[in-house]
Amino acid sequence: MRSLATLLAVIVLGGCATSKPIRGPNGTTAQLIECRGASIGACYEKAGDVCPAGYLLLDRQPSQAGVMLPVGKSTAHSAGPGVLLVECKS
Repeated sequence: MRSLATLLAVIVLGGCATSKPIRGPNGTTAQLIECRGASIGACYEKAGDVCPAGYLLLDRQPSQAGVMLPVGKSTAHSAGPGVLLVECKS
């Protein structure tokens, strides 16, 4: 049972970020990056991976208020998704 609680904590706290190309506000391709985890830092890391030459930040919505989940004898924090819209530099 303890290993299940540990696995759940890793999944909740580990976070992940995904990116999806979309048409940006000026008609060019932009990257919509969504991060799930305790901070929006995962989004910035993903933006750096997707745009190795750098990027322009077009819009940002930080993570929404999170919830505390019981994990064994402690708790884990899970935040709502944060979102970045970036345009990669060439």
